[in-house]
Amino acid sequence: MPHYRYVRVLAQNGPARTVEMAARHGFVPLHWTAEQTNDPVRPHIAFHHVKGPTRGMDVEWIFTPLGNAGTRVQIVHRLAFRFPIAADFFGKYVVSDIFIHGVANKTLARMKQLAEAGAA
Repeated sequence: MPHYRYVRVLAQNGPARTVEMAARHGFVPLHWTAEQTNDPVRPHIAFHHVKGPTRGMDVEWIFTPLGNAGTRVQIVHRLAFRFPIAADFFGKYVVSDIFIHGVANKTLARMKQLAEAGAA
């Protein structure tokens, strides 16, 4: 993923691991730490952010097989902001709409590009 600066595994505990991740949105560097759990049976990847400005956010990467049509990939974010002032505005219009969805859209676009290149 070209927009990611790095992903570091900090700890491993069975199917769960703690990862430190960093990306860029334009010129803005972003980073966070999350507990990641992979479930290849569903298939599904879950993240719970434990450090950074999105602490407390839950993220799901959901993979839905579509038979011969490929796989649908969704990234779902759940975060309730607890800022004392302007939480709704800042949370939705700055953090969520610009940064979270900006990185997620780049991730999905790159996953699509790689999957289609591999299918050719």
